[in-house]
Amino acid sequence: NRRYLSRRVVAVQSSNLEQLVRQYETAQTTEAQQELLPALLKAWAKTDPSYYEYTEGLWESMVSSNGQGVGIASGNSGPTISFDQIDPAIQSAFNGAKSKIGVIDSFMGTKTEKLFYIREDDIIKTTQAINNIYDDITFSIYKGLYGQTAIYKQYENAIEKEWILKDNGDIGYIQNFKNVEQLFETKFSSDIKNTFIELIAFTDHITNVYQDVPKKGFDGLQSLIFENYEKFDESTLIEINDFLSKYPTATKYIVGTNDIDILHGASKSETLLGGKGNDTLV
Repeated sequence: NRRYLSRRVVAVQSSNLEQLVRQYETAQTTEAQQELLPALLKAWAKTDPSYYEYTEGLWESMVSSNGQGVGIASGNSGPTISFDQIDPAIQSAFNGAKSKIGVIDSFMGTKTEKLFYIREDDIIKTTQAINNIYDDITFSIYKGLYGQTAIYKQYENAIEKEWILKDNGDIGYIQNFKNVEQLFETKFSSDIKNTFIELIAFTDHITNVYQDVPKKGFDGLQSLIFENYEKFDESTLIEINDFLSKYPTATKYIVGTNDIDILHGASKSETLLGGKGNDTLV
């Protein structure tokens, strides 16, 4: 429920946040942006007067909490276990997720008091819930700031405007993506994975922000998605498909490769064009 802030408001609220936003906007790669996001989110969360660092551990309980916040265990039936019986790996994963609770509560307007559990499965579910919510917030910030970044602007600056006279006598324009397609083709020759991610984010942004603007050559960008998707190996495909699942408008058509593909469908219609091997549409 927290709004995306303008640079002027950011500067007033936190000099540290302003610096991080500036670094994020000028970052030249997606990896550099991803490295900055955790610190940016925490600095942003700290502008909330009610922000706090969650320091509580897990509380043994036979009754699940009815409080507000995240990570409340479901209260599965079964014998209560003591904390010293918990698998160290599960405990470590929970401790890592726990540091995200303050950020989550700040962005969601909630207050997590205590996290309860009965069985180890409750702890695993709680940890997963925290990580999933945090990832959703991270992605919403990534997507919300995208139009302000240097990565986007390098492609936006390559869009040509062709001015036209509309039927009602008004002056309008058509977006021509010929130069943008050439720019992506050049970048694909040196870094296929990151260029592919940038292409997905760019086409999604254009589709949603400029949906009423006529476009020329935009189908060429969509063709690049199909062509380059086929070039990934299986391990990269799994990673890419997780990213693709968040961009349904940019991935209406998904092309299968010659290996096993796990393709995440969105709520709208998708066309699966399978190559050789087993293709699964999820």
